[in-house]
Amino acid sequence: MSCAAWCTAAQLSDIIDLLGPKLSPGASIFLPNSTGFDNATKRWQDYADPSFSAAVNVMTEGDVIATVQYANQNNIPFLAKSGGHGAILSLGKFHNGIEINMRGMKNIQINKESQSATIQGGALNGEVTNALWNFQKQTVSGAGVCSGFVGALLGGGHGFLQGRYGLIADNLISARLVTANGTATTVSATSHSDLLWALRGAGHNFGVITQLDLRVYDVASADSWYYETFIFGADQIEDVFTEANQMSANYTDPALLSYAVFIRIPTVDSQSAVLLFSVLYNGPMATGQRYAAPYRSLSPLSITNGTGNYPGLAAITGNDDSSQICQDGYNRLKFPLTIQQYNVSSQRSIFDLYNATTSEQSGFNTSLVLFEAYSIQAVQAVPMESTAVPNRSAKVIV
Repeated sequence: MSCAAWCTAAQLSDIIDLLGPKLSPGASIFLPNSTGFDNATKRWQDYADPSFSAAVNVMTEGDVIATVQYANQNNIPFLAKSGGHGAILSLGKFHNGIEINMRGMKNIQINKESQSATIQGGALNGEVTNALWNFQKQTVSGAGVCSGFVGALLGGGHGFLQGRYGLIADNLISARLVTANGTATTVSATSHSDLLWALRGAGHNFGVITQLDLRVYDVASADSWYYETFIFGADQIEDVFTEANQMSANYTDPALLSYAVFIRIPTVDSQSAVLLFSVLYNGPMATGQRYAAPYRSLSPLSITNGTGNYPGLAAITGNDDSSQICQDGYNRLKFPLTIQQYNVSSQRSIFDLYNATTSEQSGFNTSLVLFEAYSIQAVQAVPMESTAVPNRSAKVIV
């Protein structure tokens, strides 16, 4: 049966009658116009989003297997979702398929003896961070608390702790994977090691991860993050990025990172965009203040500083649940790329273009341009051939 036939109103009920009995008691199936369908299928962005004729909220690995097998038997495309933050154009070509909603599978278990955690495939970054922190453990996780943890891992996975522990993918020990033919297998260094290599950074199409084991690390008793956030005016772009290049060249501290954002803040400057720049340091306040001092000397428009813990970084950097970055249903166009250092004249050109565009076209005045400069010491310590991550030398993510 083709999707075209299956997607007719007369056929929609078949998935409930035929797949429903094979699912666990907690699982559920939603059809268009039914209560729960919109919530199950909502995504972070509206631009080029996929369309679904059914959503299956899975609760067990068996539910995932049954759903994939049903889709294959009926020639129906399927797509797994955890955080729903996938934002590639090809998603817009996915029509009338089955969504496998993984959010019911979000359990996180600490394995103290092996310094690892077992994480189900539907967990979000923030859920992983908070669960580990409750046991005074931590690992590399994505900055946005509302993004799916597995999604970040499969792309490599940058994060605040990567200077110490490498990328998220570098910490993957093993995974349970439901492949495209609807069979489940354990992927590890001793079982399907080629798939383990692929899962470590080669994208999201090798199967559905239902569970994974990941290395975790003890939180030091005096662990703390110091931050200073500056707002600079339009005339200070060159000075700030010149200093950022000097800092990157002169320091190799794995606990030092920075954020730069071109943004409009009308309460600060009603006429022009500004530069929001943050220095973050995982260590003593005095050391963090020393790293921030050169930016302080540039006479910024404002300075905010303080200390926090690892789970608190999301709020400090504007990546928490209440931030705009975690709200669903916007049109978002992402153009991610990496650079080794800032080209100061290019930064000026980008800022001027952003400033002019957001001034002339009000529909863009809530947009921003983000530059994330992470430490890469532990990232570069991992042999290139051991994972599918294609680039381990980039210092700045745009």
